[in-house]
Amino acid sequence: MEPRRAIPDVKFNGKNVSKRLQGYLKTLTYTDVAGGESDSISISLQNIDAKWLNEWYPSKGDEISAGISFKNWEKENQDLYLECGDFILDDIKFSGGPMSASFGALSIPVIAFPIFASFTSSPP
Repeated sequence: MEPRRAIPDVKFNGKNVSKRLQGYLKTLTYTDVAGGESDSISISLQNIDAKWLNEWYPSKGDEISAGISFKNWEKENQDLYLECGDFILDDIKFSGGPMSASFGALSIPVIAFPIFASFTSSPP
């Protein structure tokens, strides 16, 4: 019997980084707010080799897309997928002992464009 697992699916600026995160990811937390506030994700990583301080250092404003695959969740061979959405990175923190990094991002608001239509009827 296969154990159930949750597998994160993460893209930074359109590039899938899910496999790169495998050796670093400690937690990924998704918060879906019912209304009035933005949804959010928090990503916590071990950073023992300081890659997140150097070549992988993200920037505020980077776009993150996230989802979570649930393998064998309710029964064996039944997989589910939760599309968390698109987010903008707005919080970058580093701490030591052992070295870790954490990122927080808020959902990208949907921009509604008003639709205006006018009709003029002219006599036949």
